[in-house]
Amino acid sequence: MLAYKIGTGSTSASSALKDVKGKAKAQSGFRLEKMGEWETAENEMGASEILFPSLQAGLVAVATSPSSTLLAMPGRQAGHVQLVSLSPCPPLASTSTTAQPGQYRSPIILAHNHPLSTLACTANGSHVLTTSERGTLLRVWDTSRGRLERELRRGVDRADMWGVKFEDEVMEGDKARKGGMVVGWSDKGTIHVWEGDKAGESAKT
Repeated sequence: MLAYKIGTGSTSASSALKDVKGKAKAQSGFRLEKMGEWETAENEMGASEILFPSLQAGLVAVATSPSSTLLAMPGRQAGHVQLVSLSPCPPLASTSTTAQPGQYRSPIILAHNHPLSTLACTANGSHVLTTSERGTLLRVWDTSRGRLERELRRGVDRADMWGVKFEDEVMEGDKARKGGMVVGWSDKGTIHVWEGDKAGESAKT
């Protein structure tokens, strides 16, 4: 797994993109800066590969909040998730604060005994959501503590999970309430919804 940061300006000869003959090509307008490289298990099939096999896309989740730095990907062993704290992005013009690197008690989460099938994270990187190729359980993990916070049952029969989503926060008036719904969908033709913090309950379909 490779991660790159896109910036503006011209690339130097040492970091420039290369053409098909291996020669450096100067790029104006943007530049790519390598942020890191990590080993993973054979990157388990994600929903995009199930629906569009030609894409050959693996599993990865990135926190999208400006104050977050989480990159989540499969670990070196099947069923594991590794958490990486990326370098903070420069603050936006409308803000004066810079994101702080995430602190993870354990950079590896032993999420499942079977290979992962889906992986998602909250926008602020506080939690990751995982399912395995069995498709019977969805698990919500606290990234700062590396512990299982919720276990949600989809069913008892095997299913190919096509996607999962965690609602980051629910607005009540002008205040944000922690929690929200967890949603998962599969090849069974159903969408499962779990409410709030009701761990262990069966989903609504």
